[in-house]
Amino acid sequence: MWVDSEACGRTAKLPVTGQCSSTHDYVFSDEENVVNGISYLAPLSKSDHVCISMNYIIEQLESQTYQTVYDYWRGDYKAINEELRWLDWDELLGNKRVDEAWMLFQSKITYESNSQ
Repeated sequence: MWVDSEACGRTAKLPVTGQCSSTHDYVFSDEENVVNGISYLAPLSKSDHVCISMNYIIEQLESQTYQTVYDYWRGDYKAINEELRWLDWDELLGNKRVDEAWMLFQSKITYESNSQ
């Protein structure tokens, strides 16, 4: 049974299973049907309050990642090589660290591959 509470803007679910349900046993949630399997467990130590166990259902959003996949059989390698031939590689890569040179080289290859 769901109880809408205007005062706090939340929804409360009364427990339906267990050993000793009470009107004081509420689970507050901002959405319906996210809590199920409510049950009562033994009290902690000598307390007269029971422990409440429940399952809280969360939805995991799918991550959408996109990856470019090249069709290497259709590449115009002659045109790519022709464009890359005109670059001054000594000037472009001469004073770069290895990782910087690799990134620059990779970006030039990718640019030429995408422009063909």
